[in-house]
Amino acid sequence: MKESSLVNETGWLDVDINSLQHKKYSNIFGLGDVAGLPTAKTGAAIRKQVPVVIDNIFKLIDQKDPDNKSYEGYSSCPLVTGYGKMVLAEFNYKNEFIPDPKLKQMFIKDSSKEHWRLWLLKKYILPHLYWNKMMKGEEV
Repeated sequence: MKESSLVNETGWLDVDINSLQHKKYSNIFGLGDVAGLPTAKTGAAIRKQVPVVIDNIFKLIDQKDPDNKSYEGYSSCPLVTGYGKMVLAEFNYKNEFIPDPKLKQMFIKDSSKEHWRLWLLKKYILPHLYWNKMMKGEEV
């Protein structure tokens, strides 16, 4: 990959940071670890990138402009602070705290504060979602 014409000067796939469309080849999109995005390369980031890429690919198939530029750099890093305690560092390209609204389903008001439910999320729920939902193409 590093030696192809698809990468930028630092060796990452050269994509627009919001549409995830390649800057030179309009029929190529990139996400996850290969994409040259100024954000953390996490499963949480990919979860937010996939819908943008899918929407843009469907638009290309329908011969429309892939104009979805809604990815704003969301990523989330779980930080275990002690046994049974964790916080989530959730941020965007501007390093603003951007809590995922789905956490409210777990009765978590502020993921930047230690909580035992966040620890349960990392220990049990996230692995299940990753292997049984995300890897099978299901929305989470």
